[in-house]
Amino acid sequence: MPLVTVADMFDRFVFVKLKEQWANQEGVADFIAESRRVFPSIPGVLRCRAGQPADAHAGKGWDVCIVLGFASLEEIEVYRVHPAHQAFLDEFLGPRAEAKRVWNFETEEFLAPEVST
Repeated sequence: MPLVTVADMFDRFVFVKLKEQWANQEGVADFIAESRRVFPSIPGVLRCRAGQPADAHAGKGWDVCIVLGFASLEEIEVYRVHPAHQAFLDEFLGPRAEAKRVWNFETEEFLAPEVST
């Protein structure tokens, strides 16, 4: 059976390296909790996932990753300038981040046949 396409969207991948004082389990947990609190309330955000590296290789470069889903590139722009996002950057991320990298991808979500039935 072929895979079933369920959605086309735009995903924004945000990778963050935390400053030493925040690069611990508590700091990562706080980052994920704040992401969970802020991002779903911003217009245009269809989904939000946040987490920490699952293996040592990823952990060498990054402490946390956020993946945000949008219907269009225009919705990403709405999110980028939204006051809640700007406050997150200025008041939360700014003081904690040593580095961050952001990429937007046009993605296709699909499910294996046994999941989609």
